[in-house]
Amino acid sequence: GIRDAYIVPIAMSYEKLLDGNFISEQLGKPKEMESFSSAIQAIWRTLHSNYGTVRVDFCQPFSLKEFLLAAEYSYNSPVRTLQPCLLPQNQCFFNHNMKSRRRSEYGTEVVSEDHRQLIKDCADYVVYTAFGAYSLMSTNLLSFLLLSKHRKGASFENLVNSMNWLREEITKRNKTISFFGDSSELIRRATSLLGKKLVSLDTIKMDWYSNNNKKTAYYKPSVNLPDVLELQYYANSVVPVFLMESIIINAVYSLHPEQSNRNEEEKNYVLRKDILTHSLELSSILQYEFIFSPPGTSICTVLNATIDDLLDNSYLLINETSKDDSDSKLDEFSTYGEQAELLQEIKLNSGENRNTILFLHSILTPLIESYLLTSGVLFKLVDTELEEAVLLQEVKNLGQKKINLGQICFEESLGLDTLKNAFKLFESWKIINVRTHNSLKLYSLQPNYNDVSKIEDIVNMIGKYKN
Repeated sequence: GIRDAYIVPIAMSYEKLLDGNFISEQLGKPKEMESFSSAIQAIWRTLHSNYGTVRVDFCQPFSLKEFLLAAEYSYNSPVRTLQPCLLPQNQCFFNHNMKSRRRSEYGTEVVSEDHRQLIKDCADYVVYTAFGAYSLMSTNLLSFLLLSKHRKGASFENLVNSMNWLREEITKRNKTISFFGDSSELIRRATSLLGKKLVSLDTIKMDWYSNNNKKTAYYKPSVNLPDVLELQYYANSVVPVFLMESIIINAVYSLHPEQSNRNEEEKNYVLRKDILTHSLELSSILQYEFIFSPPGTSICTVLNATIDDLLDNSYLLINETSKDDSDSKLDEFSTYGEQAELLQEIKLNSGENRNTILFLHSILTPLIESYLLTSGVLFKLVDTELEEAVLLQEVKNLGQKKINLGQICFEESLGLDTLKNAFKLFESWKIINVRTHNSLKLYSLQPNYNDVSKIEDIVNMIGKYKN
């Protein structure tokens, strides 16, 4: 065999999808068979359409041998890098349990699991590294901006100001933007590439001007199904840039209801260790959506560093007059910080940086709505078993009902990939059991969760992150 191999992660960025969109698949519709005539039409459209630019970035190669040695050390280390766990069902996320590693030369199942974990860690490292080199395109930026800050639309002037702000924030976080013109040019280019179905452009008369001839361009995104799913696809590339900050901000928001018994001055302060606990829990919920840190790096370390950054940038504030509570339980985080630091009282600086905090808070809301919606359908599995197609239809029916009632603000939360990831999460948490019979996937509740009150606990646990 070979002594070593070098793996080169590659990041490909493109302004527009070359092979159409995946809306039908995201809505759960069966893929239509392609005829000869439709194939010819697709080729003709491709040859006569503008798909913008494509950029390919090659990352620094890494040695597979060194990676395996590092993994060996990590798995055998007495202190696991993803150690703290919040609930028993979260252990699969925070602790790749390798206790049985090579315990038996004949334990093929053990070796298989070992290799599976190595392959997953290597794949995660490649994806994490590739995203670090991924260049954000004009369509990514405009889609993200419209879905996060201007869902109801915005004038061209306001959109340019917001785009200037977004580009500055992304650059601060050392992310590459593959566009060097001014923001007005970026917006026009991205609007043209995305098309009228995704971003409509109207000219409106400004009646309050004295000459009554002043007109302005008004850009409005399609935020309804099915088109919002395509817009979300482009926007998703920007989400990881703000991911960890959004996790922290959402964790702080989720802790606020617990502060109602405190006086007006102190009620918004929460302990740093509680922020970490809730951040880890939210990361666990979204574990199938993102890679939060490269293998071998503690997620607690990343979260602590993010809290420090938010403090340095005045998005969070420390209560300088807080008292030291030495009796507080710190065991689960003692490895990751000094006691005094973990007992810091922290609050949102909602006065000075309110708009940015609301922006960071909103980024993950569509995903949280998806998981909350899916957890609400688990009640249908009490004392029964359902086919996957039936269960997904139940989710869609419930989602449509909540949209009509105004209880769901983001229609993109009904995207099939995220709904399936939610069921995958519940399976990994040992909440549901999935078996295959006659090529059909059948879902049922595990005995420990075959109870309405247990399902309510899951719904409440996820629901606290949707404020």
